[in-house]
Amino acid sequence: MTLYAFIRSMLIFAACLAVGFSIKYPQVQAQEPIEDDELILMYSYPASSSESEIRSTLSPSGAIGAKVAKIFDTAGINTITVTIPWHDQLRVLEANARPICGSYFIHVPEREGVMKFSDPIGTVGEYILIGRSDDTRIQNSKTLEELIKTGAKGVLPHKARYVEPIEKLLGNSRIPAELSSSERIIHAIASRSIDYSIFADAFTEEIRNWDNYEDQLTKYTHLPMLKHGPIFHIACSLRVDDAIISRLNAVIRSSQP
Repeated sequence: MTLYAFIRSMLIFAACLAVGFSIKYPQVQAQEPIEDDELILMYSYPASSSESEIRSTLSPSGAIGAKVAKIFDTAGINTITVTIPWHDQLRVLEANARPICGSYFIHVPEREGVMKFSDPIGTVGEYILIGRSDDTRIQNSKTLEELIKTGAKGVLPHKARYVEPIEKLLGNSRIPAELSSSERIIHAIASRSIDYSIFADAFTEEIRNWDNYEDQLTKYTHLPMLKHGPIFHIACSLRVDDAIISRLNAVIRSSQP
């Protein structure tokens, strides 16, 4: 991350904690200062994004963003949309400085008591392995265990809770790299620094600049892995009224088959 990008992310984080986003930064989609009681809905962007790329993400996009936006809209809940780097969002929620929600969080014990959760809105139905298109080790392996035995080295998205169920499967074949964005991971695969990475299928749609790598990389689906991963929820700060959570849950339940 460049010094400019670091300072920019810290400014938006400080604005959220200290003044409730009343200071207008480029990342905040608001024509007027945000009032203390207005509900903020956070979306994320990779920490390495340029200014123009950040601006382009202000409106919900992709399968995940569109789904969450529709839930709030159907529930009749007005929100102010902002974008904050994913790795900062948990701290923003835990700080409880103002009413704020984020999409696609996993409900784990350590988050109890510091934030509120909606009913489940999605799950990691399948995992996708991304590797080089010419990697015969991946192509010839019938299982993840077989691939590991070839000596192929993989990396998992840094601090992504949805990959925890498969960490044990990788064992010593996992490289403990701290790659903070999906774009850095796929660049490392394309440059042969690592051999593969494993993502939740739903998140592969959100990989920035995937088009630049389509002729080099493949999303492999033939390796049997865990078919049912963690469940995701909308997470909100404790200052969000319980009635808001109830309205979200009513929409979520009505849309279930």
